[in-house]
Amino acid sequence: MERSPNTMLYSVDTLARTICNTHEQYCTGSNKQYADSSTCYDFLTKSIRFGKSYELGRNTLLCREVHKHMVQYRPDVHCSHICPSGGGNCVDDMSYSQTVLQKYFNDSWIPFGYGEDQNVLLQR
Repeated sequence: MERSPNTMLYSVDTLARTICNTHEQYCTGSNKQYADSSTCYDFLTKSIRFGKSYELGRNTLLCREVHKHMVQYRPDVHCSHICPSGGGNCVDDMSYSQTVLQKYFNDSWIPFGYGEDQNVLLQR
């Protein structure tokens, strides 16, 4: 289903404003990432794409929306994720395939002796 231009503009505007408000409230002192709200808003509405539902860890407005909810709990960690650099989380450093096929685990969750060929997510 294709989104109407007005719906998209409203979504971008609303998300950018709430992210910038969160930044102003919680990202203070050394956690401050934008000079002011207008710099934040301009970046979020003009410099990055909105993103698709599967791009929540990419350089998108949607990724910054996800991290916005975490900022109030750990601003020292999450303020950088809503900034222009993406803070190592909202970045385009890997393709979608590289991200979903990344081997995260050192040990299997499959009991010993079962499904050795199913442990594709193990680091080896």
